[in-house]
Amino acid sequence: MKITIVAALQSSDNPKLNRGIGKDNKLLFRLPPDIKRLKKLTLGHPVIMGRLTYESLPDDFRPLPGRKNIVISKNPQFKPHKDVEVVESLAEAIKYASTLNDEDVFIIGGGQIYKEAINSGVVDRLELTLIKGKEKADTFFPEFENFGKITDSSSFHYEEGDLDYQFITIEKNK
Repeated sequence: MKITIVAALQSSDNPKLNRGIGKDNKLLFRLPPDIKRLKKLTLGHPVIMGRLTYESLPDDFRPLPGRKNIVISKNPQFKPHKDVEVVESLAEAIKYASTLNDEDVFIIGGGQIYKEAINSGVVDRLELTLIKGKEKADTFFPEFENFGKITDSSSFHYEEGDLDYQFITIEKNK
């Protein structure tokens, strides 16, 4: 089973803003090409996320359609949609995902889940969208500079939002 993190994060010259992913439980950027990429990568596969990430999804996309949604929450009162599997830890989420007989599992947020996943060594690949920006953030993606090797990279400009962004794939160092 291959575990991949999918995330959109700010790329900034200001170290205090670099790797920002959210503020006030909302994404820093809602970039349509990034959302399409998330769907293309994860459709048909299990997705693991924290409770706050799940709750931040638009109502129409909760749970994310076409994917088994696995939500990590320590709150026993948390009872989302009937098709969502709620677990108490990342380890439990990965264990449950392994029973689904899918070769690919995706971790889609948030900051604490990303950090735990990278630090625990379970992640095989990062699929990142780096967005040039100067937005203030209160949630950050963990450092990943020593994670592995960039195996794919494409740069784009989104006219409507006047944003420069880059899709990169990083494979874990073996």
